[in-house]
Amino acid sequence: MSMPGMMDTVLNVGLNEETMEAMVALTGDRRFALDSMRRLMQMFGTTVLGIPKEEFDRATLRVARNNGPGSADMMDLDTLDGLVREFGEVYRNHGLEFPQDPYRQLFMSIEAVFRSWNSDRARAYREINGIDDGMGTAVNVVEMVFGNMGGEDSATGGVVFTRDPNTGGEKRLSGEYLVNAQGEDVVAGIRTPENVYGMERRMPGGAFRDLVEACDRLERHYRDMMDIEFTVERGRLYLLQTRVGKRAPRAHLRITLDMLKEGLISVEEAVMRVEPEHIEGGIMHPRVEDGQDGSVICSGLAASPGGVATGEIVFSSDRAIELSKQGRRLILVRPETTADDVRGAWLPAPGS
Repeated sequence: MSMPGMMDTVLNVGLNEETMEAMVALTGDRRFALDSMRRLMQMFGTTVLGIPKEEFDRATLRVARNNGPGSADMMDLDTLDGLVREFGEVYRNHGLEFPQDPYRQLFMSIEAVFRSWNSDRARAYREINGIDDGMGTAVNVVEMVFGNMGGEDSATGGVVFTRDPNTGGEKRLSGEYLVNAQGEDVVAGIRTPENVYGMERRMPGGAFRDLVEACDRLERHYRDMMDIEFTVERGRLYLLQTRVGKRAPRAHLRITLDMLKEGLISVEEAVMRVEPEHIEGGIMHPRVEDGQDGSVICSGLAASPGGVATGEIVFSSDRAIELSKQGRRLILVRPETTADDVRGAWLPAPGS
């Protein structure tokens, strides 16, 4: 049962002072090795050891103030080297040392992923989606492919749907990716991704063509709209995982009808795929008419199935949870949605 973004992940496990030098020798790229190390130190510190993420953010700003750009992605080699040393100080300020033993890193990371089964966001997601808390989880340990190898021929954070999950519109890919990044950059909402069709221009060597072919093959195999995660390392496409994609109710109805017309599914299967909530949310839910005149205060990307809502604006999940207990109607507004927002995005309606 899929719980996208709810469980913890630790990338680049196994890097230490010795293996980092081996990575430099193998790739000839010290900046890439340092970038991978600083990512591991931050992710391991926050996810495994519980060091507040803000402390690593403050360390990044301190180094940047003294040496240049504020984003670690833009730092030069010497500045990035200084940032890795500064992250070591963050550990020592908590009476900790970053473990140099790769096997110790591995088993501590495995334990942390198991612990995340009972994180607030994972428990909230299971409650919302009717998933049994007693099911338990497994931990995958897999070889890394790197989307942060420095050039425009590497990318990650790639999430693509084989059809539009918001509208169910024409049969074309819908998704985003990040050049020169690792997956947590997207999950954490710290960088704004690009439309997946930008790959066609940036990576003319075939990664985008391979992605289009893989999406078509997976959709025909599973006979459903698929959600696919991918990474590109030096122009080569890697598929990380796929699952049946979540979609808005109206989009679900349209995709079901389109697949019926395309001969992917039978009439009986099309009928069985439609649940009562798809009818209520997809057809009967009140909506603002397209093109209706009115005063627009702001615009953004909606994270709801659509329709009309009224309420007070809140800017954090914690605040939404606090005020919802008073029976107040709320709209959660975020610069970028992250997995942690699930607790505040789906709250019981007042009076229910």
